[in-house]
Order: sequence, then C-alpha cells, then structure tokens
Amino acid sequence: MKKIFLALAILLCTQSFAEQKDRYGIAAFAGLGNDGRSFVFTFRKAQKDRFFPCDLKNLNIIAAGASRCITDAKELKKFDKEYKKALESVIKPGKRYYVNLIDRGNDAYVCDASDPKSNLRLDLVAAGFAVPITDDSELLLKAAEEAKEAKRGMYSEKFWDVTNCILNGVPIPKKDEDR
Repeated sequence: MKKIFLALAILLCTQSFAEQKDRYGIAAFAGLGNDGRSFVFTFRKAQKDRFFPCDLKNLNIIAAGASRCITDAKELKKFDKEYKKALESVIKPGKRYYVNLIDRGNDAYVCDASDPKSNLRLDLVAAGFAVPITDDSELLLKAAEEAKEAKRGMYSEKFWDVTNCILNGVPIPKKDEDR
C-alpha cells in the first residue's frame, strides 16, 4: 500500500511540474531588437549561443514609436544612436538576468527579467525609458510618475519633444533653418 501511495504522489508531483507554463533561465542581455520595443537575450546551449527576443510584460517602451514622429531618416538614425547610448547606461549589454518566459507572442516572447538586486521592468520605468501599460502595479505607476517629475530618461530635455509626440500626439516643433 505504501508503494502505491508513493507512486501516486510522485506521479502527481511530476504532473504538476509538467503543467507549469512559466520557464525560468539565466540569460545575458544582448541588445535591443530591430523593432525598438523588444530586448534580445542570449543563453548558451550545447556550446552555441541562442538568441531570443523578449517583450517585457505589461510595459511599453517609449522610444518604440519614434518612427511615427521623426520622419527624417537622418534624424531618426541620430535619435536611435543617442537613445541606445542612454539606455545602455541603465541596462548594460552582457549583464546576466533571471528571465521568466511567460508566453510566446507573435514576434517575441513575453517575459519578465530581474537580477538578484532589482527587476528590469521597474528599472526601466524608474529611469524614464518605459511606461506601464496597465495600472495593476502601484510600484510601477509610482516609479513612472517620479521619473516624469525628475525628468529622467525619455522625459529629459534632450528627448522631450519626441516623448511628447509619442505619448501625447503633439507634433515635434520644426527647427528654424535660418539660425
């Protein structure tokens, strides 16, 4: 009887672990995706680097909509370069994160990433590079408000015209060519 009970307990435990949809792993940040809203992580498997794009759960990367507001190709390229440099001051390429793959989207995984000290979503919102999509996290909303008030990241004077266009639909003012 004890053997049957033990076998059933083992079967139930393995079945519950098999049904878990969340997958965790340690991966290194490789850079931004081509779409500007996804982050690319890499992990090593069978002596090869595997890359996967990851959209952070319930988070909107502000600069992803820059192409709608900046029509000049040179200006857009300049903006992308400055933006990536500013973003890499917050999240450095090569830094390792615990990545939780929550769901498989069309173009990328939906995931959450953190290191032992902090959560990547909270870091990006607090630095002013992202805004929460839903208002289910008071911590993210508070961090977004503080970043806006302190003019950090995309809310800084350097990026304000683009951010205002993306978030509020206000067109970017034309620069005077006469100056």
